[in-house]
Amino acid sequence: MDDLGFADDRPIEAHDQDLLGRSTFAKNLAAAIAGWKNKESLVIALTGAWGSGKSSIKNLAIQEFAANPSHEVIEYNPWEWTGQEKLSSSFFNEVSLAIKRKDKSEDGKQLAKVLRQYGRKLSAGAVLMEGFAKYLPLFLGSALVTSYLSVWAENPVAQTVMAVLSGGSALAASAAALKRLARFLSDRAEGLDQSAKENELTLSEIRGEIRTLLAKREHPLLIVMDDIDRLSPDQMKALFQLVKGNMDFPNVVFLLLFQRDIVEQGLELAGFKGAEYLEKIIQAPFSVPALSTERLEAVLFERLDAILTNEPQLAGKFDTDYWTGVYRKGLSQFFHNLRDVYRYTSTLAFHCRLLRGADVAEINAVDLFALECLRTFAPASYDAMPQHKVALTGSGLLMRQDQTEKGRITDIVQSIVALAPQDYRSGAEQIIKQLFPTLDWVFKNTTYDGSTHGRWLRESRVCRVETFDRYFELALPISEVSNSLLHSLTLLLPDSERFCDILRNQNESQQKTVLERLESYVDDFPLEQSSAVVETLLNVGEVVSGRESSITSLSPPVQAFRLLRFFLLRHDDPATRSGLLLRAFENAKGYLVLERLLSLEASSRREAKPTDLDDAGFEQLKLMFVTDLLAQANHNPEAFIAHWNFISFVHRLNYFADGAGSQWIKQQVTTLERFVLFAEAAVNKGTSYGGNGPSAFYFVRIATLDELLGIETCQGWIEKIQRAELTEPARQAIDLVEDALGRHQRGEKSDYD
Repeated sequence: MDDLGFADDRPIEAHDQDLLGRSTFAKNLAAAIAGWKNKESLVIALTGAWGSGKSSIKNLAIQEFAANPSHEVIEYNPWEWTGQEKLSSSFFNEVSLAIKRKDKSEDGKQLAKVLRQYGRKLSAGAVLMEGFAKYLPLFLGSALVTSYLSVWAENPVAQTVMAVLSGGSALAASAAALKRLARFLSDRAEGLDQSAKENELTLSEIRGEIRTLLAKREHPLLIVMDDIDRLSPDQMKALFQLVKGNMDFPNVVFLLLFQRDIVEQGLELAGFKGAEYLEKIIQAPFSVPALSTERLEAVLFERLDAILTNEPQLAGKFDTDYWTGVYRKGLSQFFHNLRDVYRYTSTLAFHCRLLRGADVAEINAVDLFALECLRTFAPASYDAMPQHKVALTGSGLLMRQDQTEKGRITDIVQSIVALAPQDYRSGAEQIIKQLFPTLDWVFKNTTYDGSTHGRWLRESRVCRVETFDRYFELALPISEVSNSLLHSLTLLLPDSERFCDILRNQNESQQKTVLERLESYVDDFPLEQSSAVVETLLNVGEVVSGRESSITSLSPPVQAFRLLRFFLLRHDDPATRSGLLLRAFENAKGYLVLERLLSLEASSRREAKPTDLDDAGFEQLKLMFVTDLLAQANHNPEAFIAHWNFISFVHRLNYFADGAGSQWIKQQVTTLERFVLFAEAAVNKGTSYGGNGPSAFYFVRIATLDELLGIETCQGWIEKIQRAELTEPARQAIDLVEDALGRHQRGEKSDYD
């Protein structure tokens, strides 16, 4: 395995690589082979499922067997050859070459020679009979081929064929077909002639010599054939016929490796009764020893530990209790052999590196481990999950929690599970239910409060819509806020200037997301530096992009207010909270955030609800807010009127300081330019819903004009306006003010008045 965890999935070669305790079995198998000495061959089968370790056991057994220099091992790969004649010829040629290379004795050289001759004769006979089967109808009726028969009629194999043919009846043949037959016989004649020149012995005589030479050997010849289950049915048939036809050779041990059910099915397709046929050939059947769950898990966990060691960002937040539950209920059902472990961990390490993050992990390690298991073993289920993000994360705005919705979500989960292979469906279902507690209301009738959802977000769980996509895109989306940025901002909270500089460089959407995500980190804000943190959060409201919140979305300043309030509530004493705000506001004039805090406090007091501040602190804060805001307004009246939150500010001044807001407007709106700014500030935005979907509309409330400046004053300014000199937004604002004044004169009231 390399540093990324990729495994080559090749069988082990030596005992020191054995992780599963198969060495003892392999040694015993090698000893049994070495002790074989009999007048016939021994055929051993080692069977097991794909990935169960057959080839590894074979390698260990061969290493043990070949430790004795006098032991000879020949590994023959039958799937490299096709056709009966090529299989026979290649087999004996391979065995011949191996003996010639390893055994330099005279007997060894002679054995190599006769094996090669034997293979050629078998090959020639097989080709000849195959050709006659093809051309038999033509051959029997043709006088044209007589001249060719004389070329090879004296060959022993040919004589046998002619004896068979002599009993046939004559059939007619076309001239073209007879010519093809003639060419076939001519080609075969050359090969048979060469065979005759090499040795005039018959097949029976050659076999006898092979038996004699093999019987002289002190140790058995081990012939290994692996991957038999890769062969086609016809190739399987040819291979087992080859083994069966040569089982009478002494001191030869065949070691055959295959997955039994696949070979039995292949032999059935080739016309045999698979199981019965194997029983006639295999004398010593062995199965790969059963693999204990404990051994396999030890290998899996060792590789997972190695991955986490290389990824400290993931290891630092790894939830062992959560992992134990997810593994035992779901992942454990997917691992049956080492190949499963290697397939899984090879790509897991790579994906961990992709999502490790700069400072902290961008994902939850347990969730990634579990989803990688689905991606590896149930890829169709994994691929289907992004299509159902809303259902899985429970993020639909209008999602109902009723029986109809339960049925719909249950069907979605079952459809995802059904895409997994049959053996993995139970595990896939358990993984989905473990990773998405947002589905517990469907399957357990259990719901969770906001703090739990906040914890899931802080832990970057896949069940949160904010982090869901990165598990399937296997990268951090470009527009998404990274955990590393949030981590950095949390550390920078005591440094107001640097914190605000980072936020200032984000667009409005990113600012909103950052502040929203930071809510789940409030418990990590440093209490020992509370004064600096409060000062920073007050300043945040002034540097982020300002706009009013909508029904479904909070503005960045409101998000900043929420962060500050949640942090203050970590202090149990209301007086402590007030003191923190008073000291911070002296340095950080965070009018937007403080206005919302004071408004909430005032509302709670009116409604006799629990309050966040003590009475004395609340009164001091109101006074400081009013005094400083009016000073700011007087310093630059045009900028104050143009502020997007101007109307809210003056209402707050009215409430906290007996109409101070209206008084300021009447004193300062003394020019057409300032009245136009006032008109633009008074415009409200609404949304209507019709058959074509939502649409925006704009209006001015009569009460706003009356309370802040007065109806008559507004009417007077409207009469002085020169519309041609106005910008388009200004012209629209003046039109809306004039429309509101017209409604007032007519005694009409709209829904928003």
